[in-house]
Amino acid sequence: GNGRHGALVFVESDSAVATISASRLLELVDENRGDVEVSGVEKRSVSLEEIRGDDVAEVMLIGSQWPVMPVVTWDGHAVGDGEVGIVSLQLRTLLMGDLYPVVFDDGTVDGKHTAVPYGTLTGGS
Repeated sequence: GNGRHGALVFVESDSAVATISASRLLELVDENRGDVEVSGVEKRSVSLEEIRGDDVAEVMLIGSQWPVMPVVTWDGHAVGDGEVGIVSLQLRTLLMGDLYPVVFDDGTVDGKHTAVPYGTLTGGS
């Protein structure tokens, strides 16, 4: 990170599914403002020139098939520094935690972490 936090801009969409996903993500950002490194949230149109400009640090697609998909290049131009950014990861964590919350043995629910079946992944049982 460059130490500065910019606005999170949601582009208006005609897709009902994208609108539902984006609307829920907007709610999650509002509820978890301290966990997302943005200065504010805007909903507006965005030009290709703006996406290619120096003021854009990250671009991501939001939908039902890919909750938050970072875009690191656009038409052959690097977006931001050309790497997946922290805000993309923060938003993906929020949305995945909301879709698949972890329920612990004592019944408490944690929507900010994802349960990992280590035994299965490491060959254990």
